[in-house]
Amino acid sequence: MRLAALFRDMSIRRKLTLIAVLSAGAALLFAALISMLHQWFTFRAELVKATTSQATIVAANSTSALLFNDPKSASQTLKALGAFGNIEFAMLHDKQDKLFAMFVPVGQKPPYPHPSPEEKQHIFTATYLDVFQPIILEGERVGTIHVRSSLTTVYQQMVWSAAVVAASALGGLGLALMLIAYMHPAITDPMGKLVGVMNRISKEKNYGLRVRFYGRDEVGILASAFNDMLERIQERDAELEQYREHLEDEVAQRTAKLIEAQRIAHLGNWEWDIANDRLDWSDEIYRIFGLAPQEFGATYEAFLQAVHPKDRQLVDASIREVLEQGCSYSIDHRILLPDGSLRYVYERAEVSRNEDGQPVKMLGTVQDITEHKLAEERIRKLNEELETKVLERTKQLLDAQEELVRKEKLAVLGQVAGSVGHELRNPLGVMSNAVYFLQTVLSDADETTKEYLNIIKDEIAGSERIVTDLLDSVRTKPPHPETVGLREVIGQTLGKLTIPPSVSVKLDIPETLPALRVDAMQIHQVFRNLISNGVEAMPEGGTLEIRAVENKPDGTVTVSVRDSGIGMTPEQLGKLFQPLFTTKARGIGLGLVVVKNLTQANGGSVKVESEAGNGTLFAITLPAVQ
Repeated sequence: MRLAALFRDMSIRRKLTLIAVLSAGAALLFAALISMLHQWFTFRAELVKATTSQATIVAANSTSALLFNDPKSASQTLKALGAFGNIEFAMLHDKQDKLFAMFVPVGQKPPYPHPSPEEKQHIFTATYLDVFQPIILEGERVGTIHVRSSLTTVYQQMVWSAAVVAASALGGLGLALMLIAYMHPAITDPMGKLVGVMNRISKEKNYGLRVRFYGRDEVGILASAFNDMLERIQERDAELEQYREHLEDEVAQRTAKLIEAQRIAHLGNWEWDIANDRLDWSDEIYRIFGLAPQEFGATYEAFLQAVHPKDRQLVDASIREVLEQGCSYSIDHRILLPDGSLRYVYERAEVSRNEDGQPVKMLGTVQDITEHKLAEERIRKLNEELETKVLERTKQLLDAQEELVRKEKLAVLGQVAGSVGHELRNPLGVMSNAVYFLQTVLSDADETTKEYLNIIKDEIAGSERIVTDLLDSVRTKPPHPETVGLREVIGQTLGKLTIPPSVSVKLDIPETLPALRVDAMQIHQVFRNLISNGVEAMPEGGTLEIRAVENKPDGTVTVSVRDSGIGMTPEQLGKLFQPLFTTKARGIGLGLVVVKNLTQANGGSVKVESEAGNGTLFAITLPAVQ
């Protein structure tokens, strides 16, 4: 698992290099083994041929010695084999299989007698070759010659041959590495640039960036489609910005009208001679207070009596604070008119002081804001309604923008999916066949080779699933409903997935559940994606719970898949079913899009609940057989 995880997290450049090196190395090793086996059997056959030929010649020359019972002559004939350095000994037996003559080179030990076979044959051991050659005269065996040849020469030839093969294999592997290093940048460099631009866009949110591409291969097509998608996003952002500017203009116009309404409001001025306690009002102030100049002696005390009793203490305290601290004075309060009616006024004033800092005069204004107060109340209300409508409209526009972006993404994916899916599946099929062939011919390979072949096979299968998700995310096939047992679907799904030992799976699927009326293959893909996501969300291990309940009133069954993993934030939940959005380090963000599309295509619905640090629950509701 550690090697698989290491391979999974490698860069594409290293993966391509490793796959090519392993494939080339395996092929070279296989060729070297075949070559060595061929040479081994060839050397052995040559040794048998040479030793047999020598034995045949000696046997022919020893026939007369056997007939005339001349062991000395036979020994001289056997000594002729001393010219060959590989001969360890030679023995001549008569027709009664008794030792007649023998030759042993200097330095060799005499052999033990060996029984002679009736027929011609040769026997190999780990260190020597025994050749038995019957001597036939007029159809009758008159004796047998036994020659033993050492295999030292064969082993020396094999060592030299092995050295040549190893050097050739290393040279071939080195040449393959040079070719790989020279050629794979044509694939990995454009992909690296594409990923770099994607990361910049993700961090900077700069949709004005573009990917440069130089070819029309899959990466070039993907880069072109990605640039088109960025252009569409820019256009949508521009439209949204225009609407926002228009909205701001409307708000500014309404604000200007409100300011103009305040400007033309009734406003009077007053002056208070503090030392003499004399208060001078303009005619507008008298009108505001509902009084005539001749009916009212304008003094500070008379002014306080006209203030509403509940506001009187506040007004007096505010004015005294101005006189003591010298700050400006600005306050709203109510006044009572002689006829008992109520008005709202706004007062603003400043204090003038003498050289000693004593207050001597206060100048100010009074504005009748009764209508403004009432209008203000209506305008707080209108503003609230406007703000609510603006927020609603803004949300609608944002939702519409997101929907347009999603559709554009799906449209782009639809254009790319067909060509990319076709172009990728062909080489993946070739690679899968190559791995199958290597696994077949290398059935006796070491465990490391088998493990790497399985890793390559799993990565090819993962790539196939990505291509399938890419196609299913943009063009969901119409389902073919059939009656399916939920326990059977879940069991088959778990059987085809690799669950790590650190993850425990708990099943709660009652046997009394009704069967489902769905497309079995599509729903199998839904649960495969959900279970795979749940396992990947628990890198340190955890518990995956799969439960099912029947909703009798609705005639449906709800299946929940809950993990105890890292969970998701509300922001991530909001983008969960958007194409190309993913929370995983590796992934293209199409798995959940496929889950939603296939579930809805089968008349079902998807619900998700998650909290950062507390795991995630996916609930799939599907129609049951009535």
